[in-house]
Amino acid sequence: MTTDYSQPEFYRFNQDSIFLVNWILSQKRTGQRLLDLGAGCGVIGIELARNMHPKSLTLVEFQKEFIPYIKRNCHVFLPENIDFHIIHASFSEMQASQIYDLIVCNPPYYLPGKGQEPKLPQRALARSFIQDNWSVLLSLIEKNLQKRGRAFIVVKQDPLILKEVERAMPKALYLDLHHDHELTILELSTLDID
Repeated sequence: MTTDYSQPEFYRFNQDSIFLVNWILSQKRTGQRLLDLGAGCGVIGIELARNMHPKSLTLVEFQKEFIPYIKRNCHVFLPENIDFHIIHASFSEMQASQIYDLIVCNPPYYLPGKGQEPKLPQRALARSFIQDNWSVLLSLIEKNLQKRGRAFIVVKQDPLILKEVERAMPKALYLDLHHDHELTILELSTLDID
């Protein structure tokens, strides 16, 4: 994985993103239509696309400060044959024109007022669910995940976060937890009702 991604001064992608990429690749997951929700500078979606070679990559990011960095990183790091789209929208505003067989997310999973508050508002927005919430994110995944597709979300191993996730889980999604040291991968799949 390259560490040369362009990023805004106020935020840096962290080990959570790298861990998620490496975990998905170690599971030999594939996907032709890849969606990265809360893309930040695009590292998760781009690194997965570089290794998995999907037909398309869609990166969704609410904070406008990240958009020029996503564009630059896609042009520098993505293979030319991968069709990419950048959507500047919150989870609640996002309108997809297709469904996806692989969705990934390193969300702003802290609840507002929990943990140490960042001094910069842009960083606070990137870390905490100030805009949207778990229910909105999980509903978006439910709506945009292809049957038999998979979504992977990385979070800290925090009982409060997991309780919020379980409370907000749509009935049409199945949740499987993968714990590793301080992180948990939430694997979401559609329930087959055939």
